[in-house]
Amino acid sequence: MTIRNAAAAMLGTCVWGCVPWMVLNQPSMTFHVLDDAGRAISNATLHFARIPVCFGCRGQATWFVERETDTRGVVSLHGQREFQLVLPFPDAGPTNYAWAWCVDAPGYALSLQNRFKQEQVEPETTVVLQRTTEGSKCGWVNVEFKNVAL
Repeated sequence: MTIRNAAAAMLGTCVWGCVPWMVLNQPSMTFHVLDDAGRAISNATLHFARIPVCFGCRGQATWFVERETDTRGVVSLHGQREFQLVLPFPDAGPTNYAWAWCVDAPGYALSLQNRFKQEQVEPETTVVLQRTTEGSKCGWVNVEFKNVAL
């Protein structure tokens, strides 16, 4: 943080009563997507959601990213942080985030994990997809991923 940014943060704290706060809004994660025989799946799609969690988050939207696996069956997300100005009151804290992910590929049953928090983040995650004749696709319904039949 530069001296100019530090001065601006201190001024903001004095004038508006806000406290500067850094929040992790996307964890750094690498997904290795394999079939049930241990072979890489290169056409799998990672659907990743960031869900705001705070007292006044009712109107805040969930943010999504979709990425495809490479030829090695790997897809990565880079960690991101955001700067927030927070009022120092019990119910006016920072907006934290929970995350959810779902992985699907043609001819495979999907795999998902809903609502995990920062302390539950695994930097390296292996996802094993099971072959199926029906297939399934990730779909966001209300506040979590669900299985959506093709």
